[in-house]
Amino acid sequence: MSIAPVPTDSAVPGWVRVVAHQARVLPELLALTDERGAALTYAALDAELRRAAGYWRAAGVGAGDPVAVLGRNSTDLVVTVLGLSYLGAHPLLLNWRLTPGELAELGTVGAPVAIAHDPEFAAGAEAVVPAGPRTVLGADRADGPPGEPAGDETFALLHTSGTTGLPKVIGLTYAAHLHGCGRLVELAGLGRGDVHLRFTPLFHLAGLQELGASLLSGGTTHLQAAFDPERWIRAVAERGVHYGHLPPATLRRVVDALAALDSPPELGSLREVWYGTAPAGPDLVARAIDLLGCDLRQVYGMTEAQSPVAMLLPEHHRDPSRLGTAGKPLPEWEIRLRGPDGTDVGTGVPGELVIRGPRLFAGYRTPTGEPGVGLEPGGWYATGDIAVLDDDGFLTIVDRAKDMVVSGGENVYPAEVERVLVRHPQVEDAAVIGVPHAEWGEAVHAVLIPRAGSTPDPTEFLAWCREHIAGFKRPRSIEFVDELPRNAGGKVLKRELRRGHWAGHTRGVS
Repeated sequence: MSIAPVPTDSAVPGWVRVVAHQARVLPELLALTDERGAALTYAALDAELRRAAGYWRAAGVGAGDPVAVLGRNSTDLVVTVLGLSYLGAHPLLLNWRLTPGELAELGTVGAPVAIAHDPEFAAGAEAVVPAGPRTVLGADRADGPPGEPAGDETFALLHTSGTTGLPKVIGLTYAAHLHGCGRLVELAGLGRGDVHLRFTPLFHLAGLQELGASLLSGGTTHLQAAFDPERWIRAVAERGVHYGHLPPATLRRVVDALAALDSPPELGSLREVWYGTAPAGPDLVARAIDLLGCDLRQVYGMTEAQSPVAMLLPEHHRDPSRLGTAGKPLPEWEIRLRGPDGTDVGTGVPGELVIRGPRLFAGYRTPTGEPGVGLEPGGWYATGDIAVLDDDGFLTIVDRAKDMVVSGGENVYPAEVERVLVRHPQVEDAAVIGVPHAEWGEAVHAVLIPRAGSTPDPTEFLAWCREHIAGFKRPRSIEFVDELPRNAGGKVLKRELRRGHWAGHTRGVS
């Protein structure tokens, strides 16, 4: 289970160094597999990324050049990303769920010189790079030498989720990324031969970091192109998976799928399931621990931090009062909670979480490639998350600041209401938004997904809310939908839910 030390020659890009090292000490160990049937040992991965680097070098790509990558999880995607990093080029990992228009905006900011894409995303690729080279992922490899690897402090370009506005592009540094991956290895005790199951897209920091943690520790990662609860369960059972990641929305679907099986498969190989990217209610976490039969680990962070900020460790999950919290901040981070007037608030009082640490990004990328504004004076970053800190140092993320509903002068945190709504036996999932109200400015509105086979009565549901939710927080109206709009990380896009209700108003909130 021990990890052989990786050489620290700073002139060689971090992941080239890691993969080359593992290819020497673990040449026959599987590094990557995917749903297309591809399988690469560490030796084969090392050879493939060098060939990919040769292709891009022959195409004129060099150190510092951004190259867009638009594709689902696959070994070809990983080889392209790492092959580009061999040259010191900057892979710009794009969300394939975005429309061509949205992708074009990211292309304007990231300014890629070329793009590699899955065939199904050809229209998006053309929007990102209208005139430059476009190639299909995995279609081209070069046999020529890639040349000497170029050192560069930037590993990749990621973009934020855009839950509250247009996405922004961030340069992920090798130092920060390797640190974040190393912290996952260290805290979770990852080792050689561990099997990881990852459907989280690589354009999401969590997906890229978890892949890196597996490579760093000599593990095997099975890549899934998209999430399906039955396929996830089957992969765990058939491949002997040790570690997986399930954002809360997908965690709920896996738990429900397991509960519905008369004879669930054996999942005894599972050691830990990691979750995060959105709040998970205590009831869901408790059910997951029971049905998955393994430890759970909550990881809280954001792209701007480039590494985990806080964790709820498996041992903390044994205390029911800790379920639903984000855990304790890791020691490398300083945190503050700031009230609306800009002053710090005390324990037990909601405030915006502001963080500072050595792994923070330098600023959002501008079209010139230089970092723009992102940090406040003193090196602090305002996360936009509203949190509460208790006397024992545990953080609870209450909501996004921009999602807060102000009704009749009272602050209502939607996540707090949503955690109550999903306790209703006929509710599968819930999202709470503010809608216009002539007297109160905003009224609380609930958007609900009914459980399969149930047809909730709106009048009875609102009566149930009166019994379980304080008056100023209680939904005054509800609607039922088949699904909620989400980004790739599982976060609900509440601006999409608000849009129809605020049409004709000058603002999207009051």
